[in-house]
Amino acid sequence: MTHHKANLFIVGAMKAGTTSLMDILARQDAIYASPIKEPHYFTEELPEILYEPSRFFSLKGYFDKEFPKPLHIAKVQSEEQYQKLFSLRKDEKYLLEASTMYLHHPGVAQKIAAYNPEAKIIILKRDPLERTFSHYRMLIGLSRENRSFEEVISEEIKKYHQGTLPWYSYIGMSFYKKAIAEYKKYFKEVLVLDFQTFVSQREKALKILEEFLQVPLQNTDFDASGLNKTRTPKFQKLFFFLKRLGVKDYFSAIFSSKLKQRVYVLLSSDKKEKPNLKSETYNTLQEIFLRES
Repeated sequence: MTHHKANLFIVGAMKAGTTSLMDILARQDAIYASPIKEPHYFTEELPEILYEPSRFFSLKGYFDKEFPKPLHIAKVQSEEQYQKLFSLRKDEKYLLEASTMYLHHPGVAQKIAAYNPEAKIIILKRDPLERTFSHYRMLIGLSRENRSFEEVISEEIKKYHQGTLPWYSYIGMSFYKKAIAEYKKYFKEVLVLDFQTFVSQREKALKILEEFLQVPLQNTDFDASGLNKTRTPKFQKLFFFLKRLGVKDYFSAIFSSKLKQRVYVLLSSDKKEKPNLKSETYNTLQEIFLRES
């Protein structure tokens, strides 16, 4: 069997429009997209705060019985599994995947370069504070976070100054300069696209993508109104407590996706929120972003 290598990677940033971009590119005749949007094959162990699969999920079971059913995120372990993601390709020019932790995870750029040095890399940037807050609200919605935004950012600023801030932190994943430089060190073709351009100047963004990929992009209509939109649980502490007890896993295993979605809509709010930070915290954070992003 001939094994075809992935040659197009959307490496992040998380909460910067990668899912919508993946959806657009996956509809193109010249592009075959991995059924697992984020396989994270080139990462080491993923932090639990960002990847916490249900206790009932089996990656082996997925590949044995459910492949190629679309799946948003996983941690693909073996070369055989990764090759299988692209085994259904026909004659597409590009084989695409979009693991958003690739941008900041240490050593990933070098590993992808060792796998395929001719690959093309797409990076989506977003305003650092907006991305950080969207990341925070996502984890609140997943019941993986229970602190206030002020508490979270104050703690991370302390760790930043102490030199102990982990790469997967809220503000750390909004640091772009070093991450982009790392990819440009290993790859000849790296496209950095701004989230705001992608959302509000779609035609301009698509022309940039066409030029970069050297293929026409068709069927590119998408609704940007819900892009990176996150719902917030109305009973945040209760949801967090039930998540710690493992109740969510059992609920997800027993009930259908439609029912789960209906229940979650009833017990959550889509009210638009803004970052609530003290003036001192906000100013310090913006100084850090100015240096790092």
